[in-house]
Amino acid sequence: MKVDKWVTVIDGAGREVRVRRVDAREIEEGKARRAGEAKPEPAKVVEPLVEVDDQSVAPKAAKKSK
Repeated sequence: MKVDKWVTVIDGAGREVRVRRVDAREIEEGKARRAGEAKPEPAKVVEPLVEVDDQSVAPKAAKKSK
C-alpha cells in the first residue's frame, strides 16, 4: 500500500495548503545529517586596529550656553 507523501491541510489562517508528510525516521535522519555537517570553526584572534592610550586623552570640558 502506497501512502501519499503530500496531503492538503488547513493552516491557521484558514487556507488550504499542500504539505509533505514526514515520518519520525526521516526526521531523525535529517537531524543526524545536519549534526555531521556542523563543524565548529576555530576561534579567531582579533587584533585591535588602533591602540588608544587612556592617559593621553583628556576629558572634554562642558561648555555652558548663554
